[in-house]
Amino acid sequence: AQRAARLNEQSEFVHFVLSYIYMFCDSDLDAAEDEARRALELNPYYSLAMWQLGTVLMHRGRGEEGIELSLKAIEANPRAPINHRVLWIVALGQFALGQYEAAIQWAKRSDKQVPDLPMTLTILTTSAAHADQLDEMACAAARLRAKYPDFVTGDLMRWPFEDGAIWDRFVEGLRKAGLDDTD
Repeated sequence: AQRAARLNEQSEFVHFVLSYIYMFCDSDLDAAEDEARRALELNPYYSLAMWQLGTVLMHRGRGEEGIELSLKAIEANPRAPINHRVLWIVALGQFALGQYEAAIQWAKRSDKQVPDLPMTLTILTTSAAHADQLDEMACAAARLRAKYPDFVTGDLMRWPFEDGAIWDRFVEGLRKAGLDDTD
């Protein structure tokens, strides 16, 4: 990806990909933010870069900004096939802000577009656990187990939140739902 950027510095897609790699492979949120911003400098209407920058900002503890940019990405490209992913990022942002009921609603919207994805089901499960919506929590956890029988909380890749307490809270909700490391 870095070689591609050197070969074509003007490609917003290359900068989007670099941002994604820096964030999820290197946990380098500074570089991820820089690359997402560069993609938007090249094309201010590029919905993938809006979504990616929103994702980075949300992981940096700037949930309101991240949610706003993510929703702007859907507005910019309402029929994008990845919008279900944008919706679960909005749900995750609401979770990070402690807005569990809103997180549940956004996760359900994502699940309606593309059902039974592990990311959506984990966000739905942990948000319901923290909102004390025990029936919703049990239903989401059962769907997760049915679709992914080998799911174990300890196998999850740690998401790159700058504030580790958000990740700890996320995992705590999954454990409350019975999705702990010993299953």
